[in-house]
Parts: sequence; structure tokens; C-alpha cells
Amino acid sequence: MSGELEAFIVPPEGLEKLLLTHLPTSLTLLRKVQYLQRKTTAAAKFPQILFVSDGASIGDGDEALSNASSFTVAYINTTIAQSTSMYLYSTLQDSEAEPESSAVVETERQLEVLLQRLVKLRKDMEEDMKIELPPSVVLGSLHSRIRGLWEKTGRISPRPTGLYDKWIFEVNRVPQLDETLPDGMVWGNGTLEDCRVVASRTDIPRPPEYLVQMPGLFIKLEDGTPVAWAFLDTVGSLISVHCEEPYRNKGLAKKISSKVLREKVDWFGPGGLSSADVASDNVGSRAMCKSLNGYPTYVVSWVMLDLRDSVSPPLNVY
Repeated sequence: MSGELEAFIVPPEGLEKLLLTHLPTSLTLLRKVQYLQRKTTAAAKFPQILFVSDGASIGDGDEALSNASSFTVAYINTTIAQSTSMYLYSTLQDSEAEPESSAVVETERQLEVLLQRLVKLRKDMEEDMKIELPPSVVLGSLHSRIRGLWEKTGRISPRPTGLYDKWIFEVNRVPQLDETLPDGMVWGNGTLEDCRVVASRTDIPRPPEYLVQMPGLFIKLEDGTPVAWAFLDTVGSLISVHCEEPYRNKGLAKKISSKVLREKVDWFGPGGLSSADVASDNVGSRAMCKSLNGYPTYVVSWVMLDLRDSVSPPLNVY
């Protein structure tokens, strides 16, 4: 029966298999689920995975759900504060063409059920922790089609970062470049101090304590000074690609990105894909993604989702 929701503190075994059958549009949520399965974290007290479908329960078995033609699944961070609190995937994202109206109506029902649970979850957490939580959470890399549905409710507000194209990388098609470095440079991993340098080079709030735990690589001078770096975040996306000014125009950013994609993506598990969210006007990043045999797919954005009991819908509801 449509509209029934299941909540899990840890991802059920069948969820990874289910999301693997919906690549590439399920990639962000798939990688988050794999990260939760593989990374040791503090035990969560509240559900982190919310699942609603038009078919049978996903349960906690290890078989992928096969008789649901439509479903929505969300991750919500209920343990520690991070810059991004939530990710979401819906099967409505799968079709390149405009979906049928019946599919849209079903997805709207699923989103409403999900939203009701999120509102209740926020209240439960406030009561348990005896604190007042922010009214909104950051919903990351949200597909434009799903954003359009939730905007009608008045619960979505944009962030200044704007819109991004979701670029996809097939790991087995990423070119293997010559890994020889200029004289005086070496490959290396990052220390906490290195990651403090990384954090200081961007306006995106990524704490050094977070970065040092993520799969990544550095190019350093022989004295240990970092000159270039790249990471994968908790959803397997290529992030924080940077080369210090004096060492640019040597191909270091492309070289380190290629190596990270080819060597680090498999840490998450099966799927064979990675991604990057790239602004349409970021000519340099788009060119590098293309040189790594990446390709743009759908449009995403990072928004605020209001989880208060009630909000006023926008006046221009369509």
C-alpha cells in the first residue's frame, strides 16, 4: 500500500542492492548508504534512513525489493552536526522525459509522508536532547524535479550557492595519467594540519576534522608542504580539488583527481561511479570533468528544508 513509511537506525541490507538497480540517479544516496555501512560512527539513537514506496516493505532482509515501481528514500543526520544534514532519492528522478502525472502524484504522496515523519523526528530529538534545534536542515544535491514538488509546500528555501550540474564519472573510463611529479614533489596522505590548510582555501564549511577522515590524496613538496589535493566526501563525490597558485598550469589538479577517482571510489563499495556537482559557469571545473571522461546529467541544488510543524505555502502555487 502506498504511503507506508519504514524507518531504520542503520541501513537495511536490501537497500544497497535496491539503489544499485537505479544508477546513476540513485548514486548520491547509494554512496551515503555505503558510507554508513562501512564507516564506524557513534551509535545513532534516532532513525537515519526513511523509506516509503508503493510496494512491499523493504524490511531488514538482504534481498533487494523487487515489486516497488516507485519509492523515495532519505538519509537524515540525527547524530552530529554537519554542513549537510540530509540527502534524498526518488524514482521520479529516473526518467529523462517528463514523468506521467500518476507517477508525480504518487511521489508527492511519498514526499508528504516523509515530510510528516521528518517533522516528528525533529520534535522527538528536541524533547530527548532538551534543546531547540534549527527550524531547517540543509538538503544536499537535490534533483530539480523533486525540488519543484517540494517548493509548492513553502518548505524549500534556496541557498546562495545556486544550481549545479551533476557530473558522472565511470571509474573504469577515467584516464590513467602519468603519475610522475615535478622535481621536488611527492604523493602523500593528509594530516590534520594539512586539512586545516585545505579548509582555509575554501568558503565551503568543511572542518579539518571531517576532511582528515575522508578518502583523499595530496601532492606535497619534499618538506611536507601541501601544494595540491582532492577528496571524496561521504556521498562519494569529488570535492575540494585545489592546486596552490605557484604550482598551477602543471596538470596537478587533473592528475590528482584522476588518481583519487581510480583508487579511492571502490572504498565505498560496488557501483563503479563517482560524481561532482559543478556550477554551469565554472568553466575550469567543467573542462577538467570532461577531460576525465565525465559527463553532465541532471541539475541539482543545495537548499534549506523547513521542518517546523507548519509553514505558509507560497502565494504563487502552481
